[in-house]
Amino acid sequence: MRPLLLALLTTAAVAANSQDVHVRVDPHGPGSIASTTDFLTIQQALDHAPEAPHGRIFIEIVPGTYAERIHITQNRPRVTLLGLGAKPEDVIITASQNAKSAGGTFFTETAEINGDNFEADNLTFANTAGLNPGVPGELARGGGAGQAVAAAVRSDRAVFKHVRFLGDQDTLFADFGRQYYLDSYIEGGVDFIFGNATAVFDHSEIHETRNGYLTAQSRTAPDQTTGYVITNSKVTSSAPQPQCEGVDVDCKMRYTFYLGRPWRAYSRVIVMNSELPQDLQLAGWSKWKADDPTPTAFYAEFNNTGPGATTSHRAPWSHQLTAAEASAFTPQTFLRGTNSEAPWNPIAEAARLPDPPVQLSAAEDHQRLLNLLHITALRPGVSHDPTSPAPTNFDESKANPWPDLPDPLTLTNGRKVTTAAAWNNARRPQLLDLFSKNIFGIVPANVPTVTWHVASEDHETVGDTPVLTKHLIGHADNSAYPLLNVDIELTLTTPANAPGPVPVVMEFTPPSNLLHPPTTPPGRSKSSPAAGATLCSTPPPSRLITAPASPPASSASPTTVNPAP
Repeated sequence: MRPLLLALLTTAAVAANSQDVHVRVDPHGPGSIASTTDFLTIQQALDHAPEAPHGRIFIEIVPGTYAERIHITQNRPRVTLLGLGAKPEDVIITASQNAKSAGGTFFTETAEINGDNFEADNLTFANTAGLNPGVPGELARGGGAGQAVAAAVRSDRAVFKHVRFLGDQDTLFADFGRQYYLDSYIEGGVDFIFGNATAVFDHSEIHETRNGYLTAQSRTAPDQTTGYVITNSKVTSSAPQPQCEGVDVDCKMRYTFYLGRPWRAYSRVIVMNSELPQDLQLAGWSKWKADDPTPTAFYAEFNNTGPGATTSHRAPWSHQLTAAEASAFTPQTFLRGTNSEAPWNPIAEAARLPDPPVQLSAAEDHQRLLNLLHITALRPGVSHDPTSPAPTNFDESKANPWPDLPDPLTLTNGRKVTTAAAWNNARRPQLLDLFSKNIFGIVPANVPTVTWHVASEDHETVGDTPVLTKHLIGHADNSAYPLLNVDIELTLTTPANAPGPVPVVMEFTPPSNLLHPPTTPPGRSKSSPAAGATLCSTPPPSRLITAPASPPASSASPTTVNPAP
């Protein structure tokens, strides 16, 4: 017994330690340093959030501008900063220190990130020193304020997804470790991506605000595996440009920006599969100083597009790669790690981060749903006139979601259904027609089949009538869109002693405990499906009818049916 108990306790301890921690930052919320879930500032959350020894700490930040400098220390690995806004602009972490005011470049950062496995998603890091506060990216009168870092990243296996970095000079200090920037935006004027990390900028926009240098990578030895790769991205510019006549090479060489210059002797930057603008300097790459000897840096390009991708005037010491050479610089290969490092798949890691919510209009959302369901047209119904008795599909946003359904046991001529023949031959076809024309619109030809099985059975009594209640699960074949798992929970109550088949009307509505709060404790009411059940329930027993025939089989084996009414 003791070895088994020890194993169980060990397993439980590992499971507990591997749990993630989720905390929330809201400057107007109930947070305090005494809390374990709610905080008023980001740094407060970083300092006081519970530990997650083998899990991840998710700091979820409500929209707002956070004027604070934050520090993720080395003993805080696996931290995720997650902006809760609709777009990265909704959560801004900002400060305004420059090298002169702070006492050096490396004391200016708005965010200092030293913990490994750091992640950020859907937010902005900004250093506004020297910028015009009224116009993003525009320099204040008198020019920039010198070096001013928005984020200093010394984190191995770091991921930035949907993140903006705003500044002028030295915006992003990507200095140590493997780093992956995806769907992000980096803005600056001079050397605004610098340091000696092993970093990939994938499907991102890198924006030059004045005639400076995008990168200043600082590899110090030719055998180092560090460097920057800009791939599948777009370089843009709002820098002022000279008025050059035609293809005036001398003019364009004087007053444009560069992809990079070597901060250290063996600087390495590769730009590939990216779009380059017309105002990129024709040489592409620069020496650190004009009178420096031929650089030993490795600057290379492959398969770029756009008006700035022409290589005929590139610096003679730069390189044009072959496809085989460029394959070494894909995110999976370049960031995988050396033999001494744990292998890493940055693309898979980034995929675990959520995408920001898509803001759609009612019409766009309606069309998106039709596309997902492969519905190309809707049946117009009786009339498009909103004042008519049946304005089918006229304006779904104004439709009553809980209409008074027709009495299933009364024909359109007012006569009652009293026999199975009247049901099968008259009323059921009427209900199908009503459903198709007035309630839904049209049942597509490719409606997924639903496989039902009986999860459990109960013998009960409704009034004085013995009934058989079956709890069924219907699994929809959603192979056309496997991201959604569609299960229908159905409680079916029929007379236990019925001598034959029993017609049933299914009402597709939310569980009653979602429409009206239960008046009995959870688990006590047998007439309401459990909270969280799919939007499907049976009508009350008074809506069911019986007719001579044998009762339904109680087999639990699956059967396939079409979910028609």
